[in-house]
Amino acid sequence: MPRLLCAVACLFFLFNTVYSHTIKGNLIYETDKSPLAGATVKLLKLPDSTLQSSAITDKKGNFQFDNTGAGSLIISVSSIGYADYVIPVPPHEAALDLGIVS
Repeated sequence: MPRLLCAVACLFFLFNTVYSHTIKGNLIYETDKSPLAGATVKLLKLPDSTLQSSAITDKKGNFQFDNTGAGSLIISVSSIGYADYVIPVPPHEAALDLGIVS
């Protein structure tokens, strides 16, 4: 029984470590520095650009992806009237704050 509990605890720790990555950022217009609300933000896994998650920016231009896991990722931003914008995601341990993106 103690071995089973130890195995379950190890698996729980491993699962939380692998999937506890968070990526967040804030999108603003480059011209007037106002928030880019309602933009579609996609998290894509490389090398084949598989959609991992998507979000819509809030009224302040904020977005966040939780439980992203590890690996090579890019973020694609699209908004009506603008060309798509791609942001490479640098390797990160747990939390990555991209800060203000214009």
